[in-house]
Amino acid sequence: LPTQCCNADVALFALRFLYTGTTSCTFQADAQLLLQLLQLCVDFSLPAPLMAWALDAIFQSVARGQRPATDEPAVLLQRADKLGLSPAERCFLARRLFSSDTAW
Repeated sequence: LPTQCCNADVALFALRFLYTGTTSCTFQADAQLLLQLLQLCVDFSLPAPLMAWALDAIFQSVARGQRPATDEPAVLLQRADKLGLSPAERCFLARRLFSSDTAW
């Protein structure tokens, strides 16, 4: 995961979620920004529903086969314990990682 959130839209989305609970955003298909949101959730212990929404959006991106600049399945698997990923989620990510064109 990125070491910090460096996108104003991500930070504003998190703040808006805290006050309104809405999940309408412009970066729902951008795995890079979703990873930043996830890191923000972890770093600042933001509410579990926000983290769950971010994880769901990332899983949807992975399922559609979108390829961001990072290899999000590997990144998520590395932090699986901290993110509280279920065995089914870990298995899904592992399958995606093994089937990808990523160089090992």
